Amino acid sequence: MLHAWWGLNDFFRDFCDRLAREGFVVLAPDLFSGKVARTIEQAEQLTSQLNETEDIPPLVLSAFDELSKHPAITGNALGTIGFSFGAYWARWLAGKAGIDPGGHDLL
Repeated sequence: MLHAWWGLNDFFRDFCDRLAREGFVVLAPDLFSGKVARTIEQAEQLTSQLNETEDIPPLVLSAFDELSKHPAITGNALGTIGFSFGAYWARWLAGKAGIDPGGHDLL
């Protein structure tokens, strides 16, 4: 699950918890290293501080790789959910389907 430009706040943590209670294995990388925005201005500042070609791709790819190794993962398909800023990166990751040497496909 890839969070919006607000950061990995309580809303997104709760969303992941709800998915987990339904039986899904969920991983939500913190794309802002613990920083959370409460205003649009703060969110704009958080995203403007990122180098999107160097900072975000390794985090997203690492999360995909770690999730694919989780012992509860069965079959060969993984899904991703992204909100706003995270939706961009979810689509980016979908374009990288087949990256996992373990044979997992991204749904």
